[in-house]
Amino acid sequence: MSDDKYILPLSVTQKIDISRLIRELNLVDDHLKQSSILKPDQKVQLKASTKLTELINLNHINYNDQEVRTSLINWLEKLKASAPVINISFGVEADEEVVSKITQWFRREISPNCLLVVGLIPSIGVGCVVRTNNKVFDMSLKNRLKTTHNLLISRIKQSKVQGNQVQA
Repeated sequence: MSDDKYILPLSVTQKIDISRLIRELNLVDDHLKQSSILKPDQKVQLKASTKLTELINLNHINYNDQEVRTSLINWLEKLKASAPVINISFGVEADEEVVSKITQWFRREISPNCLLVVGLIPSIGVGCVVRTNNKVFDMSLKNRLKTTHNLLISRIKQSKVQGNQVQA
């Protein structure tokens, strides 16, 4: 399997996930190398984390193959260094289902290797703030109210004036 054919599972969303996968794969690699020295003909059963298991199953990887493991580790290291990262902050903590759906959208629309950093800014209230390396998209209710403040005040004053005319 060539380096550009690997697919990230949706559960792998952050650079820290990539770092953990690299560390775990290096441990697996060391363990399998040692096992092959002691028992060269025996295949070793892997007890891996959920994310590594998903990565292996999604890509149909034979983890007993040294070249495939090395290729996967190299791909993950390149990905960690160069993958596009989107920062998203919410007013409340986002659950895994929401993060998974957002990740799926970014990977479909932006890049199949897009990573997220999900943050918490309670002052946002409703909505979110999305940041890339060079752009900020503030889609919070707080920002919307701030940008439409003058319009909101004029409409309130207008409704008060109209309300007084109706009573007179």
